[in-house]
Amino acid sequence: MELGMAAGPRIARVVIPAFRAISTIKECVCAIAGSTVDAEVEIVVVDDGENPGLDYLLSDLSVTIKRTGGSGSAAAARNLGTANFHNGVILFIDADVVVRSDTLRLMLSPIFEGKADAVVGNYSRDVRGQSFAAKYKQLYISCVYDRRKGYLLNDFWTAVGAIDASTFHALGGFDQSFLGACGEDGELGVRLTAAGRRILGVPEATGHHRHELKLRDLVVNDWRKGRIALQNRAASNGLLSDNKHAGPRDVLSVVLAVAALGAVPGALGTVFGLPAFASLPLLIALALYLAARSDVMARFAAQGRWFTFRAFWVMLALDLVRCACVLSRAFEPKASVLSRAVQWHLTEHV
Repeated sequence: MELGMAAGPRIARVVIPAFRAISTIKECVCAIAGSTVDAEVEIVVVDDGENPGLDYLLSDLSVTIKRTGGSGSAAAARNLGTANFHNGVILFIDADVVVRSDTLRLMLSPIFEGKADAVVGNYSRDVRGQSFAAKYKQLYISCVYDRRKGYLLNDFWTAVGAIDASTFHALGGFDQSFLGACGEDGELGVRLTAAGRRILGVPEATGHHRHELKLRDLVVNDWRKGRIALQNRAASNGLLSDNKHAGPRDVLSVVLAVAALGAVPGALGTVFGLPAFASLPLLIALALYLAARSDVMARFAAQGRWFTFRAFWVMLALDLVRCACVLSRAFEPKASVLSRAVQWHLTEHV
């Protein structure tokens, strides 16, 4: 028999940090309550502020509500939700995620069976009824996470994730110095790997992300998370590619993005009389960029041509943002001014 929780009790606690979550929290809790799972599951919602009428909204459901008083930190909210639960499995589900009926089972089984100490799920491909920006984010993440099935290093994810409770508490939980909801899960992943714990990617364990986004949110979110991901990686002995968003194809795409952006004016220059050979390298870079992002583009294509056209330019722009994140590490003092400006614009957990 493998080491782990194979002989332990099949009990689990789902912790849902809720900040400005009134529009999605009930659907989130109902999906969890209706899940098919061979375990005793309790649900804890942690009210982290700006949730008027939360008690009444959830009054007909079997759920415990805890309150932080408005911590401003998803890490602090999650730590509060895990208090006094030291045996079994802790599941973390974001308040704007609606899990599929078998998602909890898929995440719990590897830990109960002693095959993993932590499990990372995925977003669903189902984006019906969402805004363009929300569709883009969910489809992009679902594709990138689909690539990472199997054991992971130096990474964890709390939108749809699970961890052995004793392991979580032994490592001290989440680092509460992280503000908002950004980076604290990846940092825990670094500590999990350093402690020799096994993190398993189970991309078929999915949830539908119901958070409404604007294009500005995508840019701010990727800049902030990109910077923190680089900081987490610098603090570990791992590789940048350990991050699910920084695999070989992603790194190549970021490198090619700058040249690919120049392909459009280069092609226009050819039309207006510039030598064709001057734009040829840029067009080759664009072709290579499309090849590197072919799996993501294929996922976008299922939403139609107009969506795919817009999503391509958003993806290219966000790859340039990632490039800027890397460059900012080389010019840390100057970049801190921009980082503070971005932080000022963050008014909610993303």
